[in-house]
Amino acid sequence: MTTRCSLSLVILTTVFSLTSATRSLAAPPPGKGKNQLKLSITVEPSSIAEGEQAVGTVSHDNSDLSSSVVVTLSSSDTGEATATNSDTGGATVTIPAGSASATFDVTAIDDSVTDGDQSVTITVSADGYQSGSANLTITDPAASPEVEFTIEEIPVPGNGTVWINGVTNSSFVYGWFTDTVDGVTVYRSGWIYDQFNGSFYDLNQEASLLSQVESLFGPDAGLDSVVGMNSRGDMVVYVEDSSGIRKGYVIDTSLDGQFSPDPADWNVQALPDFGSDFTYGRRINEVGDVLGVYKRADGTSDAYLHNPWLGTPATALGVNLENTDVELNNLAEVAGIFDGGTAFLFDPTNSDWQWFTDAEYLNIRGLNDDGTFVGDAYTIETYAGGKKQRRGNRAAFRHAGSFEPLGAGLAKGVNTSGDVALDISEPTILHTGFAPDFAEQTLTLADLITADDPLKSTFVSHSPEVFAINDRDATGYSQAVVRLYDVSDGNGATRSNVVVILTPVVP
Repeated sequence: MTTRCSLSLVILTTVFSLTSATRSLAAPPPGKGKNQLKLSITVEPSSIAEGEQAVGTVSHDNSDLSSSVVVTLSSSDTGEATATNSDTGGATVTIPAGSASATFDVTAIDDSVTDGDQSVTITVSADGYQSGSANLTITDPAASPEVEFTIEEIPVPGNGTVWINGVTNSSFVYGWFTDTVDGVTVYRSGWIYDQFNGSFYDLNQEASLLSQVESLFGPDAGLDSVVGMNSRGDMVVYVEDSSGIRKGYVIDTSLDGQFSPDPADWNVQALPDFGSDFTYGRRINEVGDVLGVYKRADGTSDAYLHNPWLGTPATALGVNLENTDVELNNLAEVAGIFDGGTAFLFDPTNSDWQWFTDAEYLNIRGLNDDGTFVGDAYTIETYAGGKKQRRGNRAAFRHAGSFEPLGAGLAKGVNTSGDVALDISEPTILHTGFAPDFAEQTLTLADLITADDPLKSTFVSHSPEVFAINDRDATGYSQAVVRLYDVSDGNGATRSNVVVILTPVVP
C-alpha cells in the first residue's frame, strides 16, 4: 500500500510539474497580457474619393498622462492611401503629455486608374501598446482616361465657302462647299466624308446620283447640300435650281443592310413638297424619321415629320417658324423657334407642346434625347406691366429644363451625354464630366491636341471655328469638326476654308 501511494504521489507530482511547465511556456511575456495598454483609431469619414482627405484620430487608454507617446502610422496600400503627420508630413505623430489623443491626415491617392473601389487598412502602433487599426474605403471617381486629340484634314475641294452641317456617331461628316472664280460662285455641291474608309464624296460628281435627281427634279437641279445624316449613312439632301426653287430628297446608301462605299448602289427618293417652291428635309434621326421645312403661300414657314422608309405620311406641325433651324432627336421630338422668338419642344407621340419665353431665342442648333436643346439667344427681363426688354449680348445657351446662358458666342450642338460644342472666343466643348459627381469641364480643343501634331500650329493660328460634335466614344470624349480660315497650301496660294476632324485617342 505504501509503495502504491508513493508511486501515485510521484505520478501526480510529475503531471503537476509538466502542466505547470506547459502553462509557463504559453504565458505571454511581460507587458503583453490582457491588461496591456492599447491604442485605438478612428478615420472620419470612413469612405473618401481619390484625391480627397480624411482625419485620423489615435487614442490610448493610459490613465497616466505624464509622458508623451510616439505613434507610428502605416497604410496597407500606400498606392491607394497614406497616413501622415498633419504638420511634418512624416509617418509618426506624437500624443503629447497631458493628452490621450492626436490627429493626423489620411490622403486618398488619385492614381488616374479606373480600378473600382479599394479597401485600405490604416494602422497605429507604439512601444508598450497594442496596435490599433481602421478600414478606409477609397472610391474610384471613374476619372476620364488621359486623351489627346489628333487632327485629320478633310479634303474638301474648291476655294470658296465650306459649311459643315454635322458629324454622325459613325464618323460621317457632311455639309456643302462652293468653288469661285473672281469671287463669283460657279459651283456648289453637297459632300460627305467617311472617316472610316477615308473616302470623300462630291455628290455632284456622282453620275448615278445626278441621273436619279434629274429624273425627279429636272436637268437644272443640283445636289446643293447634305443637311442631315444618320449613322447608317442615310442622307437628307436638297437640290436648288437656277430660279431658287428648293426641293428635298433622301438617299438610301445601304446595300444588304450595310453602308455601301459605291454611290452606284445609292437610291434617291423625293420628299414631300406640300405644294411649296421651298420645301426640303432638314434633319434625319437614327430610326429614319425626317424633319422637313416648307414655306406657305403667305410666306410663313412650317415643319413636318415623315419617315420615307416606313411609308408614314408627312405630318405638318402647324407652327409659324421664326427660321428653318429646327432640330430632331431620336424620339422624333422637335425643337425650334416660333415666330417672335419663343422656343418650343414638340413631342409627336402625345402631341405635347412646351413653350419657352425665358429668352429671346434666335437659333436652335442641337437637340438630344433628354430634351436638352442649345443655340443662341438674347436674355430678357420682364418689367412691370409685362413689358420685356432685351438684356445683355447675344450668347450661347443650353436649355435642360431651364435657360442657361453659356457665354458670348454660339452653341453648335449637343450630344446624348449633354456635352455642348461651343464656338466662343475659341472652339471648346462644355463636357459634363464623369461619375460620380459629373463636374463640368470646359475643354479648349487647341489645348487637347497632341503637341507634336504637325497641324497643331496651323489649327491654333487660323481662327478655328467648331461646327459639330458627336457622342462620346470609348475614351469618354467626342469627335469635333472644325473649320479653319485662310490657310496657305504651301505653294503660295491660300485656301479660304479648311475642314479638320479632331479625334480623341488614348496615347
